[in-house]
Formats: sequence, C-alpha cells, structure tokens
Amino acid sequence: MANGGVASTVTTTVGNWLENPGYDNGGTIQEQIRCYALPFGAIGFASHMLTYLTVLCLAAGRSPWCPWRRLGWRTFNLVVGIVGLAISLPLTVLVMVRCRNSRSFILIAVWKLTLSLTMSFMTIHAARIIDPRTSPSRSRDDEDAKALLGQPQAHLAGLEPASSEKSQAPPHRSSKKFRKIMWWSILYFLGALVGLVGVANLVRLHFAEIWQLRTITYVFVCVLVGVPLLAMLIFFCGCGSGSGGARTGFIVAASGLGYTVFVAFVLLTALIALYTDWVLAALAGDWVGWPSSENAVFYWSYFAAKRLPIVSL
Repeated sequence: MANGGVASTVTTTVGNWLENPGYDNGGTIQEQIRCYALPFGAIGFASHMLTYLTVLCLAAGRSPWCPWRRLGWRTFNLVVGIVGLAISLPLTVLVMVRCRNSRSFILIAVWKLTLSLTMSFMTIHAARIIDPRTSPSRSRDDEDAKALLGQPQAHLAGLEPASSEKSQAPPHRSSKKFRKIMWWSILYFLGALVGLVGVANLVRLHFAEIWQLRTITYVFVCVLVGVPLLAMLIFFCGCGSGSGGARTGFIVAASGLGYTVFVAFVLLTALIALYTDWVLAALAGDWVGWPSSENAVFYWSYFAAKRLPIVSL
C-alpha cells in the first residue's frame, strides 16, 4: 500500500505538471518558456561544453573523468550509457508533452532528445569497443610494467632491444577504433537542424524587441562566417603559391573549399547548441538559466542524466 501510495502521488504530480505548462495559448514568451524544463543560459552553456569534452575524450578512447587513463571498464560504461538514456529520454518526452502549445519549444525538445540519444549511443558504442578480456583495474603503466617484466633476461640486462610489437598499445586500445563513435554525430546534426527551425522562429518573432537577442545573433553569424574564412586563408597560406600549373591550382582550390566546408559544418554543429542556450536566456530574461521550483526536479534530473557519460572509465 505504501509503494502504491507513493506511485500514485508521483503520477498525480507529473500529471499536474503536464497539464499546467504555465501559460495558455498565446501567452508571452516569458510565460511560454516556463514549459521548457531543460537547461539553457549559462547552465546550459556549461552543460554543452562538458558534453563536447566528453565526446572528444570518448573518441580518443580516454576517460572523460580521468583523461590520462584509457577506457577499460566495459560493463560499467555500458551501464552508464543505458542508465543515462533511460532517464533523459522520458524526461525529454515529458517536456515535449508539456510544451505542446508551443511548436518552437517542441522542436527544440526534439533536438535535445536526439542529443540524449547521441550521447548515450556514443557511450555504449565506446564501451563495446573495449576488449572484455582486459582487466578494468589495470592502468597503462601497470600494463607496461608487466610487459617489461615479461621480457627475456637478456633484454632486462640491456643486451637486446625491446620488441616493437610489445611496445605498441594492444589492438583494442587503438584510438582509431574509438573514432568510429563520431558517426553518431550525424544523428545529432539532423536533430540540431530540427531544433534550429524552432530557435529561428523564436528569433524571428522577438528579434526587433529584444536587443540582447540581436547582439547574440550578430555574434553567432560573425563567428560562423569568420572562422571558416580564416581557416581557408590559413590553408592557402600553408599551401604556398608555388607554380604547379593549372591542374595543381585546381586541386588546391578544391581541397581548400572542402576544408572550409568541413570547418563550417563542425562549427555549425557545435555552435547551434551554444547559440540556443543564450537565445533562450535572452528570451527568458534569465542569463543563468536557473529553473523554477515547478521545473527543478525535472531540470536537474535531466542535467544529471546527461552528465553520466562523463564518469566513463
């Protein structure tokens, strides 16, 4: 009966939260944003920076929590990825339901849903790359020491050179294998495009009335255009102006264009999230992005679930 009472209370609380998004149809933007119980502003910005750091470490086969250590705890990391997905996925869906009267916030929540999926899938994928036969408690230094002790006595005495095969990292430790998790970023990019539609609609509606929104947009556009152009300039300066003929010039130009497009793609993918954090902060008039009391439980639960991959070991 006690467990049933607790479950009934939780269900009632969630039900009331969903039925009262904080505004009716046609509410002000400050009222509409109350339905959005996910991080934004400075907290959202910090959250996304930690996400990018986590992705870079996982793609290098390193622990985000201890970057000097290689990933080795296969089962633990699998559990981290699955638990993070099991918590963040339903929370994001609940936010989508609560924001049902605002199409823009639904699209942004859909994007956050793909972000949760991407992070969890990356964590699970990286965990599956780890060889299960590897002892999780051994550090790389311990492995190197064991390999050294396993050498013939002649080598220990310095009479024979160490085997190059034994000095290399085991195959399952190769960072090249971990780079494959970056393919999941395609899912995130598609979701980011969906979210950008919602963000663009909000910006269009309130661009003229909120000067902070205009400033944030101008800075975003300048960075998005300026950095790829600077990258292209550096590329061409690095190639030099040698006389290799028309064919060589065409190849260099095509390579420079491809390099610029790649930089622009990576930059756009990363900046969309950061831009959205500050856009929502400007709309809400809250630069920190601190949640209201009605959203606090859902807000911090999502934040914690999204941070779980950072403890991968």
